[in-house]
Amino acid sequence: MSSITNAIAVAHLVGKRNDIDDYDERVKQDVWYIQNCCLWLDLKIIAKTIVRILRPHGAY
Repeated sequence: MSSITNAIAVAHLVGKRNDIDDYDERVKQDVWYIQNCCLWLDLKIIAKTIVRILRPHGAY
């Protein structure tokens, strides 16, 4: 369960997740991740995280 929690936390930061104001939409995305979690999805999240770190967008 810890790995699911960690990946969801990363997903919140990587995509446009922080732009979503609707709580129901956030929960829907969390449920989608839990139902579709796999190694490839986690690797995609890690890759997006690395890109965001190396090429920050809209920090300020």
